[in-house]
Amino acid sequence: MRNVLWLLGSALLATHACGVAAAQEPALFGEPFPLSRVANTSGGSDFRPVLKTDGQGNWVAVWYSWDSLGGAIGGDNDILVARSTDDGATWTPPAALNTNAGSDSGHDYRPQMATDGQGTWIALWYSFDSLAGSIGTDADV
Repeated sequence: MRNVLWLLGSALLATHACGVAAAQEPALFGEPFPLSRVANTSGGSDFRPVLKTDGQGNWVAVWYSWDSLGGAIGGDNDILVARSTDDGATWTPPAALNTNAGSDSGHDYRPQMATDGQGTWIALWYSFDSLAGSIGTDADV
C-alpha cells in the first residue's frame, strides 16, 4: 500500500481473508486500482483513507498524503479528496480538501467525514498549521 491509496485492494483482501471462495460466490470486487492517478510517479505516501456514501451513488474518499500533486500544493501532509458519482466506477482526480494546502506549512492528519445523505458533506481533521499565525502550532481540529 506504500505510495498509493488502494480502495478496492483492501476490501478484496478482506473478502478473501473471511474465507469467501471465488468458485462458490460471485466476485464482490473488481481488480484493485490506485485512486491516485499519479501513484506510479508520486513521491508522497497516502495514509488513513476514509470512504463514505450518501446511499444515492455518490462516494467521497478523504485521506492524508505527502503527495504535492505535482507541486500544486505544499510538501507537508495535506488532506486529499476524490469523488465518485457513479457508485465508485470512476473517480475525480485527487485534490486538496483544505483550501490553504498550497500555502500552509503545518501537517494535516487523520480526516473524518460525514454526510446527511442530502448533499451536505462535512470533513474534519487535526492540523499543526498556525493558520497564518492566527493560532498556535500545536495540534488543533
